This record gives sequence, C-alpha cells and structure tokens, in this order.
Amino acid sequence: MMKQLTGLLLAIPFTVMAQVTLETDVHNVELIQAEDGSVTEQWNAVDKIAPGDQVGYRIHYSNNGNNPASGITINNPIPNDTILVANSVSGQNTSISYSIDGKDFAALNELTITEDGKTRTATSADIQHIRWVVNSPVDAGKAGSVQFKVKVK
Repeated sequence: MMKQLTGLLLAIPFTVMAQVTLETDVHNVELIQAEDGSVTEQWNAVDKIAPGDQVGYRIHYSNNGNNPASGITINNPIPNDTILVANSVSGQNTSISYSIDGKDFAALNELTITEDGKTRTATSADIQHIRWVVNSPVDAGKAGSVQFKVKVK
C-alpha cells in the first residue's frame, strides 16, 4: 500500500507557471488524546500504512522565479484505495473546488451524484480530485502550502 501511495505522488498532475515548483510531503496522521479528553493531530513520518489509517498530504509551492507568479492552480487526485476525510482540505489564500470525475470542479455542496435514478449531494467519500487556485500572485522567493487528509480503505 505504501508503495502505491508514494507512487501516486510522482503522478500528481498540476498546472503552474514554469517558475513555480511543487513538493509533496506524506504523513501518517495520528490522533492523540490528552488527559483532559481533548484530541490533537500529530503528523508523523510515514513508516507503514494500514487500512483505517489517516494519511496527510501537504503540497508546498514555491516561486523560484524573479517575478510574481499568478494563476497558480494545483490539481490533485485522491489516491486509490482511500477516501477523502471530510473538512480536511485547506490552503491559505486559495479557492478550493472538488470533482467527482476529474473534469468538472465545483464547491462540494454544488456537486451531485445520481444513483439508481435518484440525485443526491456529493459527500467527501465521492470526491476524486481537489483543485486549489491561489487567489493572488505569489511574489518571487515566496512560498505556501495546501493540504488534505485521506483514510485508507
């Protein structure tokens, strides 16, 4: 399973200006419960991944050029044999959209699924791709990141 998830990182499609580079980090997400009952997340280096585990992906983008980079768009598929964790997608100063087919993107609450002749609103389990569009130009030498989590089936 780990080999499959890591292999997908190499095939992650993206659309960015030539001066912008992307780097993806993969983490095993562990939930830690404190004595007071509160729960925090700890993103650890990946050792091994098993069904039921949560895996966090953090995609770093950097403008290595000499001019501001605009129109930065990052498209990322959900890895096979995983399900997107609800409310886990984030990216500061980005517009986030989702796709159930890799072609049409919209807000999650705008996507629908038709099953057995009935239409329903898509859920995070239906999502196959995530798209982040950085809302403003990224100055030369600056960087940012986006992230999401999946649960291994």
